[in-house]
Amino acid sequence: YDREEDHGTASIHTFAIQVVPTYQQKIIGPIRRQPLGSRHLVGLWKYYCSYRQWNLMDAEFLMKDVHRLLAYVALDLRGELDTAQRTILGKRPFDREFVLPDYQTIARGFVRLTPWLKRIEEEKQQQKKEEKQRKKDAEDVVSDDADIRKTKKESLDEDRGEGVDKDDNTTDIDAEKSDEDVDSEDETDDQRRKRLLKLKAEEERRQREIEAERQTLMVSVERFTIPEVIFQPSDAGLEKKMASLPRVIVSAIELCPSIYQSALYETIRIVGGACLLPNLKERLYRELRQLAPTNCDLKLDFASDPVNDAWINAQSWLEETSFDQWSLSRDDFEGLLVSNRSNKACHKLLEREHGRII
Repeated sequence: YDREEDHGTASIHTFAIQVVPTYQQKIIGPIRRQPLGSRHLVGLWKYYCSYRQWNLMDAEFLMKDVHRLLAYVALDLRGELDTAQRTILGKRPFDREFVLPDYQTIARGFVRLTPWLKRIEEEKQQQKKEEKQRKKDAEDVVSDDADIRKTKKESLDEDRGEGVDKDDNTTDIDAEKSDEDVDSEDETDDQRRKRLLKLKAEEERRQREIEAERQTLMVSVERFTIPEVIFQPSDAGLEKKMASLPRVIVSAIELCPSIYQSALYETIRIVGGACLLPNLKERLYRELRQLAPTNCDLKLDFASDPVNDAWINAQSWLEETSFDQWSLSRDDFEGLLVSNRSNKACHKLLEREHGRII
């Protein structure tokens, strides 16, 4: 694989998925391989998006962002496809727009809702806001009623007292009138509110015009049909006999000694950038449960840092072992090349750990 770091994020783009059964840091069975990786998925993104909308065959860095931000594994593929068939483009719940960068105002693309879904979301937010406001108004009414009753009670108590001085009342009324004259010259709260609403509407209109001028990439069923090739490799143009990831895992375990198989089903650890796909763990567990023996417990463990987990563990392993124990000398390797048995180099390395490749 190749490891790339960009803008503080790291991603691993593999050419294949490998299943390695190990026990106490030793390979105990054959290594199975599925020739699909993140690079193949990004290639499918380039092909489908270029065929339907923009020519993005040379924009691999953009497709990596699209794959990272939008791809997910469908838990109900048939249901998602039925929804896509019944609903027009732009109104499907999984439709999104990827805003392409223009490198003037936008340095990196981002995801946004389609206009229809955005309108629906705004209506939902408005309904929630109105419901919240109604509850608040109801609480205020109850509070006002209590204040009115309290005020009436206080006024009755004052009337029963010494009375009110008429001259003082006249002076207070004149003062209130003078204050109203001063306030009338300023902007009222209602006028201020209307002015602010007008400015907000104008700003929203300008923002909509700017967004309408941006180039966008409409992404729909590609969000889940492209990652689906992990479970159905024939969708990527591979041979129909090519096994899916769950079948590759089960095949690798079944070829190990029977004494280890039950323990291997309970300690399946997944590493790599593919772990970042939403719903992958749930879908993989469901597929494996259908293939694994019923008398075996099944547990999946996803690394907390899937992108760097393999490198971190390899580093710790290298610190504990000698370099000569797992490496080949240059003379040995060149000798294998001369004897036209270069593929035996990795076999020799694995045989030291009691492993083999099928």
